[in-house]
Amino acid sequence: MPVYYTASDRYYNQPKILKTTIDSIVVGKHQVCLSIVKSISQHFGQKKSPCLMALDGYLGIDWENTIEELQDILTAEGIGYKFFDISKCLKKPSEIDLMIDPYLDRDPYFGYVFEGHISQFFDNNKIDRIRKDLHDIRNSDKPANIAIICYGVGAAIPPLREYFDYIFYFDLTREELFNRSENNPIACLGSKESKNAVHRNFKRFCYIDSVVLDKHKENTLKEMSWYVEGNNPDEIKLIPKNSYEQILSKTSQSPIIIKQLYYPVVW
Repeated sequence: MPVYYTASDRYYNQPKILKTTIDSIVVGKHQVCLSIVKSISQHFGQKKSPCLMALDGYLGIDWENTIEELQDILTAEGIGYKFFDISKCLKKPSEIDLMIDPYLDRDPYFGYVFEGHISQFFDNNKIDRIRKDLHDIRNSDKPANIAIICYGVGAAIPPLREYFDYIFYFDLTREELFNRSENNPIACLGSKESKNAVHRNFKRFCYIDSVVLDKHKENTLKEMSWYVEGNNPDEIKLIPKNSYEQILSKTSQSPIIIKQLYYPVVW
């Protein structure tokens, strides 16, 4: 049962969206993955070179669910692929704790807003190795029909972003994140301990993770090719960037109904 409650009568803002915008949206995990593979094939036809893409997104996205589907479709289409799991490049939890503790250790309930950025959570040497791999692939004579896919939170961080042909940003609401973590604990960025699940360590999430993730999201949305709404893992929605911007533009032209989310915390 969800422990993060919302006002049940405030679910919808309903801007009037053009039919062409609605028709551009792809719904369902399988269909979304088919569209991603289609974009890879189109790249091969246009560029005659390997396709490099980033699947970036917010904390709590079920990456394996999407990656497995992509692997099946790529294999069926006879397209070679290589995946980079960006989470393997995160710093050790002890190193991250040393970096963020000054923002959290002065009061049992309150902290200081983290002033850094997401790149500080990654091991520079590991990121440099991936950057070199991407650079070599981009400038190599490898067959054109190979897809290089970097996925996970921070996949399109600035040191790597310039190498990608396409960037997808997978998103979900805070409500969905917390409720998923209740059912299957989702650790804070770079942590491996269940005590640091976002719903158990709300102080850290509020002062550190949410700040870093929101900054990264803001920057990545400017560079993305497609936005993916991921609140239902099996019914994800793929939205082209121009359609996403049209929806936001239309929404901003009318009064917006706020959907409250209530956190059971000390505040």
